Amino acid sequence: MGVPPGSLIAAALRLRYGATTSYAVGGRKIRLPGPHRLPHYQKKNRLYDRFLPYLASSLNSPDRLVIDVGANVGDTVYNIYDFCTNPLLCIEGDDRFFALLQENVAALPGGATRIVCEKRLVGTGAYIGSLSSNGSTAHLSVADGKTTGQATRGLDTIVSERGFRHDQVTLVKVDTDGFDGDVLKSASRIIEQSRPALFWENQFSAPYQRHILEALYEDLQAAGYDHVWIFDNFGNLMLEECSFKNLADLNSYVASQDSFGCPRAIWYTDVLAVPAPLVQQARGAVCEYRRELIEGGYKALCSGAHFSLRRSLTGAGPFTPQ
Repeated sequence: MGVPPGSLIAAALRLRYGATTSYAVGGRKIRLPGPHRLPHYQKKNRLYDRFLPYLASSLNSPDRLVIDVGANVGDTVYNIYDFCTNPLLCIEGDDRFFALLQENVAALPGGATRIVCEKRLVGTGAYIGSLSSNGSTAHLSVADGKTTGQATRGLDTIVSERGFRHDQVTLVKVDTDGFDGDVLKSASRIIEQSRPALFWENQFSAPYQRHILEALYEDLQAAGYDHVWIFDNFGNLMLEECSFKNLADLNSYVASQDSFGCPRAIWYTDVLAVPAPLVQQARGAVCEYRRELIEGGYKALCSGAHFSLRRSLTGAGPFTPQ
C-alpha cells in the first residue's frame, strides 16, 4: 500500500531516513534522498537515463507487465508512467529507497491500482549478503561471491507470488549494481514464456560478476535473443543490433580500465536485448531516441521539446506531461 506524501507516516519516514529533495522526472516531481546523484548525472550528461520512455512507449499494452528490478525510489516509473498503460511491478530491497518508492508511487494518479511494490532482493540464491547504500544507489555486498546475510528470491517466484503470469511480461528492466546477470538468470520461466524485452545495467566490479553476465549472454543467445543494442553509461548509443561477442569484448575494455590503469572512458554499459518478435518495436524506439535526443541536441532536451515531439498514447497529437 502506498504512503500519502503529506501524511504523518511520510513525515516519520523522512525523519527516520533523512532529508529528501524534489526533482522533476517525466514531467512530475519525485522525492529523492538528499544525497541522490540523479540530478547531478542528468545535468552533466544530457542523455543519462533518457531511453526507457521510448522503449516503454513501443511496448505499450494495458495487459502486459513491465518489471523494474532495482526500482530505487521510483525514478524509472516516473520516467515511463505517461508513455505506456502497462501494469508495473517495482522491486527494491533497500529500506530507505523502498519507503520513498511507496511514497512516490502513491503520488501518481492511479498509481495505487496500476503499480505493485515489492521489497525484495532478487536473484538465483547463489549470492547472499547485505545491502550497502550511498544515498543514490544500493548494491549487494558479498565476500568472495558468497557470505551470510540476506538471501535473494527468484524473479519467477516473485512474479507468481504477486499474482502475475510468467507469460504476460513485456519488459524486464534491471539495475542492481553488479548482480543484473544473476537477477535475469532467476527469470528463466519469464524469458521462456513471455519472450520480453530485457534492459539491464551491464556493470561488474569483480571477476565473478563478469562471469555471471557472460554466462547469461550464452543463455540468452540460446533462447533466441539475437538483437542487441549497447549504450554507454552516459546514455549514448554505442552499437546497434550487434552480438553478445561485441558485448563481451566491451567488457574486456571496461575491465582493462579497472585492472591495468588504462584511461577511463566509460564505467559500464547498458544493454537492450530482444527476440525476433520484438525487433521492430526495439528498432523504432532506438530510432526515435536517436532522432529526438541524440541528434536533436541539448537545446531540445533542456527546453522540454523532446516531450512535445512525442505522440500521445492514442496517437491523437503531441504528448504533454500532466
